[in-house]
Amino acid sequence: MKQSSLSAQANKLIDHYFNISLGKHTIPCPYFNNKKMKVRAGLRVAVGKGSVTEIEEELSLVALREKVDLSALNKKEITQFATDHNIGIECSGFVYYVLSEELKATKNTSLKKHITPLSKNPLRRTLASLRPAENTNVATLISDKNTKDILLKEVQAGDLILMMGTGEKHDLNHVLLISKVEYKNNVPKTIEYVHSLQWKTDGIYHGVRRGTITITNIKKPLATQTWVERKKSGDDNETLYRVKTAEMVKIGRVLV
Repeated sequence: MKQSSLSAQANKLIDHYFNISLGKHTIPCPYFNNKKMKVRAGLRVAVGKGSVTEIEEELSLVALREKVDLSALNKKEITQFATDHNIGIECSGFVYYVLSEELKATKNTSLKKHITPLSKNPLRRTLASLRPAENTNVATLISDKNTKDILLKEVQAGDLILMMGTGEKHDLNHVLLISKVEYKNNVPKTIEYVHSLQWKTDGIYHGVRRGTITITNIKKPLATQTWVERKKSGDDNETLYRVKTAEMVKIGRVLV
């Protein structure tokens, strides 16, 4: 079966986010919750935009400051420690780093060269260009300045599923990165994606995660396809709920 996949380098980075090293254990990188945000000296890692190495280093530094022996903690305690300190990655930060690695591997370029800041203020645009990871959010990625619309039948690895105005109050935005697509007769049949999110039912086990979309009818919208994540589908799948409640859903490809 024909397929499209992210590069080995991008998949290696994804695996690192799924296995951050703390003490004697590895855990999936937690989700950064904006509602709990406490800015620590403007660090990227303090606003959910840190690289995987910065996240590991920050958690280790916090443990040293608080005199917590991470090597003495079990896996659940490590996860609790990370989530209690709200150190992790939010959705656009995760996508930014993985997509940057993909463009570096496949096109010998960097994502920051192809992202146009949305601010009309010249000073803010300059600042955004100097701090691209911190200033790339879902609104930036969904803009026609940065991505072009892709039809479902044209989807391939590296494309983004972008959502604006999701949730009960339509005040949340979200992005998924497509990591693999399998085709039958050149038509997408299965889409695999990665992202970072916190479901209401997650408890402490939130953060980077994988999911699949089985295409049952290529002519129908994404929300009508079969979504499975953490063995949940239908109304139990909170990522699908985001898609169904979104005011705008777009499959986008970065303009490179």
